[in-house]
Amino acid sequence: MPKSQVEELDDRAEALAEAGDAAGALALLDQALALAPDSAPLLCNRARTRAMLRDHAGAIEDATRALALAPDNVPALSLRGLTAAFLRRREQALADFTRVLELAPDNLMALTERARLREDSDPAGAVADCDAALALAPGRTQPTFTRGVAHLRLGNLEHARTDFDAVLAAEPARAYAWAMRGVVRAASGDPAGAARDYDEAIRLAPGVAAFLCNRANLRDEQGDLPGALADYDAALALEPGNVDVLINRAVALRDSGEVERARADLQAALAKATGAARERCLTHLAKLPG
Repeated sequence: MPKSQVEELDDRAEALAEAGDAAGALALLDQALALAPDSAPLLCNRARTRAMLRDHAGAIEDATRALALAPDNVPALSLRGLTAAFLRRREQALADFTRVLELAPDNLMALTERARLREDSDPAGAVADCDAALALAPGRTQPTFTRGVAHLRLGNLEHARTDFDAVLAAEPARAYAWAMRGVVRAASGDPAGAARDYDEAIRLAPGVAAFLCNRANLRDEQGDLPGALADYDAALALEPGNVDVLINRAVALRDSGEVERARADLQAALAKATGAARERCLTHLAKLPG
């Protein structure tokens, strides 16, 4: 049978998207949807194309419309979950990936992405998702890395170290794996090893303030206040309003005898801090002499 006009438009749009012309693909999908406005596959394709163009709100809108027509559409659920995760809409993303896994328990992408969303709030669940993902695809570095982070959250330092070692064996240029292994080594009583890992993370990604802060904290704990202050200064040059770094630098400044500079950092942090960070600021301010 000859293809309908809608099918031809969809095929041409797919070809343009694969060639990197997302804007051209979107124009054709708009035409196709004008002819078939209740087509869930077309809406899903346009959602994917909008995501390529960084129109994340539009992508979620089209995916949601597709799901209103076809609630069990796995591609639409997956796309909406990925877009919601990118926008830090954690609960929406978690719900979408969970539904995908109800419909397709062996969906590797959903297992991997749900694990990343769970690593802080539900690390045991993240480990379970990563185990399932790695049973499907042994050696995959992303679920291995996520499982390492989750094991670290659970205090399983040996398991975390094993996972980060495996990631680095496969991807030696992965800066975050060096940094996280450094955290494990520091927690395991190996400050020299932690320092080497932090050094490598910073060499690979010098613009990440968190890596500098990790090394600064380690140097502070080891009594290297000048080295710690240099790293805190560099971290704050990258993220001037980082409350945690301001508080940590204030403590190092206080211990170095620079009380007024410490006070200035704590006051700057207090202006932005909330919750536990605010309590830390107030506690340290109260301890300053004068």
